[in-house]
Amino acid sequence: MAFRLEQIDYSDKERRFIPMLSFKSIRYAAVLFLICAGFFWVSYIPCAIASEKPVVIKFAHEAGTTHQLHLAAEKFKDYVEKESNGRLKINIYPAAQLGRGKELAEGLLSGSIEMINTALYALIFLGVTDLGVLEMPYLFRNRYHAYKVLDGETLSSIHKQLEDKGVKIIDYFEIGLRHVTNNKRPIHTPEDLKGLKLRVQPMKMWLEFAKALGAIGTPVSFSDLYTSLQQGVVDGQENPIATIKVTKVYEVQKHLSLTAHSYTPAPVSIGTKFFNKLSPDFQNIIEDGAHMAAAWERQYLIDKEKEDLEYLKRQGVLVVEKPNISAFINATMPLYNIMGYSPNFVKKIKDVR
Repeated sequence: MAFRLEQIDYSDKERRFIPMLSFKSIRYAAVLFLICAGFFWVSYIPCAIASEKPVVIKFAHEAGTTHQLHLAAEKFKDYVEKESNGRLKINIYPAAQLGRGKELAEGLLSGSIEMINTALYALIFLGVTDLGVLEMPYLFRNRYHAYKVLDGETLSSIHKQLEDKGVKIIDYFEIGLRHVTNNKRPIHTPEDLKGLKLRVQPMKMWLEFAKALGAIGTPVSFSDLYTSLQQGVVDGQENPIATIKVTKVYEVQKHLSLTAHSYTPAPVSIGTKFFNKLSPDFQNIIEDGAHMAAAWERQYLIDKEKEDLEYLKRQGVLVVEKPNISAFINATMPLYNIMGYSPNFVKKIKDVR
C-alpha cells in the first residue's frame, strides 16, 4: 500500500481557526521555552547532586568500641561526613573485624580496606623497619616530646618510604606511655621481672626488651590479651593506663608499676593509590579530620590519666608509683645496638625540643 500526501483546501471559515505564526509569536514562544528550560535546569542540579553516590571509606582497627582509638575514629567520621556534606562516608570496623595488624596493612595495600589505625608493628611488616624506632625504650622524654617528633618533619624520610610502598600516614592517634603489670609481685627494678612471662607485641624489639629485663617475652595479639592473662598463659603485660582500664586488665592483674618505658603512637594510614585518586577537596577534609581527631584524643588521654589511675587503685590494683627508672634505662639501652638503628637518627629524635 502506498501513502500519499493530499493537498487540503480549507474554506475561509475553517482557515480562521488555524493559528497564524508570526515573528512576534515565535519570539514569545522561544522566551517561554528558555524560561521553562531554566526552571528545569535549576531544579535538576540539586537532584543530580543529591543522587551522587558518596565515596565510602572502610576504616578498620583492632580496639574495642570503648577504647580511645575507637572514640577518635568516631570523631574523625563525624568531621569528615559533616564537612563533605555526606559526599564522603566513613564505615568503622572495630575489634579486628577485618583482621589484625599485618592483615589490616595487607588489606590497605590490596585496596580491600581504605584506611586503618594500627600499632606500629603492622606497618613495620611492610619492610620499613626504621618506623620501629618510635617505640624504643626511653626514646622520648615525655609525651609532649613525642608530639613534636610525630607532628614535625623528623620522620619525613620514613613516611616517604611507606608512601612508596602504598601506605600514607596522615596522622598519629595515641596509645600512650606504657607501664608494666603482672599478677605475681610488685616491680621496683628490672630484677623483679626475672622469670615472669610477659606478653609483648610480635616484634623483635619487644622480645629483646623482655629479655633485657630478665622476663620471658611471649607474643600475644591485643585482642587475646585479657584471655591470656586470665588463663595464665602469661603472667604480665605492658600497656598505657587508659588501655589497662578500658580492657579491664585490672581484673586479672594485681600489680602495676609506672615504668613509662615506651611511648606508643598509633598511625592513621590510608592507601596511597586511593588517596591520590580523591579530589583535593576530599584529601583536605580527610587530612583535617585526622588532625582534629588526633588532637582531641591526645587531650582526652591527658585529662583522664590521673582519674583512670585512681580508678585502678579503687579496684584493688597495687601501684608502684616510683620504680627505679634509672635501672630500667640502664638495662634497656643495649637494645639500641641490638636493633641497629642509626645513632644519628636516634640522636636527631632525642634532640627535638
